[in-house]
Amino acid sequence: MTLDLVAFRRSGIVDNVYTKIVAVFFLFLNAVCTFSDDRFKNIKVLLEEEQYEEAISQLERLPKEDTAPNPRVLNAVGWAYLKLNNYVKAEKYLKASFEQAKILGNKEAAVISSNNLGILSYLKNDLDQAEDYFDIGKERKSETALIYLDLIENKKKQIEFQDALLTGIKSRRDQDFKAAIASYNNALVIQPNDVATLEFKGYALLRNDQYELAIEALERAKSLDPTRKLVHLNLVKAYCLMQSDHGVKQSIKESLLGEKQFVDWYTVDLEFRRMCHHSKYLSELVNRHELNG
Repeated sequence: MTLDLVAFRRSGIVDNVYTKIVAVFFLFLNAVCTFSDDRFKNIKVLLEEEQYEEAISQLERLPKEDTAPNPRVLNAVGWAYLKLNNYVKAEKYLKASFEQAKILGNKEAAVISSNNLGILSYLKNDLDQAEDYFDIGKERKSETALIYLDLIENKKKQIEFQDALLTGIKSRRDQDFKAAIASYNNALVIQPNDVATLEFKGYALLRNDQYELAIEALERAKSLDPTRKLVHLNLVKAYCLMQSDHGVKQSIKESLLGEKQFVDWYTVDLEFRRMCHHSKYLSELVNRHELNG
């Protein structure tokens, strides 16, 4: 599962970041660039209206003596290209802006350019590179940098969680339940209330003959999401292996799935029959339903 910019756009977080970046960038353009106020206002309107191609065209038509040494103009062009998803040209201009800002000793402009380079790297899923750029802004307490560093940390955790979960699933398919349990535990360190992982861990513990721990994991999964049918099935299997007919009966009752669901499972699930063939309660339940047709 990926933590991308689209999800955060829905919450408004990234839109607020963009707004603040653009607002600061306009402040710098207004303070430093030598082109006329009317020209500036027109470019500002174009960018606000997301007419990035025309904004770029007008910015690039400015005299070279105004643009080449000016990190703020270079940043503006780079940002517009970024919004057009032209990452190659965006990187070219943003890096030029960043380097020129460093040459001029303009720390404020350098932070804006480094933040935009960080956003570009984030969009390209180069999280380590993005983190390096945002660390520059963090030193100057840039709100944009701090927000994105939080996003990166969350995204890295999500990637780590997914990797652990998928490794566990692969180990389970390979019948290596001990390794699967270890991977599920790694995933649960990151997301302790993930119901699917708790369900998978419970089944792996069941297959690894750790019945009490299996019941513990499955009961927790059930408390978080009682609609997961296989959690109830595996709880019944675990209680069968614990030779607890009371637990079997109670689990079937609490599942709210109805007795017939478990009878149907018993009919088609070889593992269920193997684990529960000695359960007196389940045998009587199956026989009763067979007699009643």
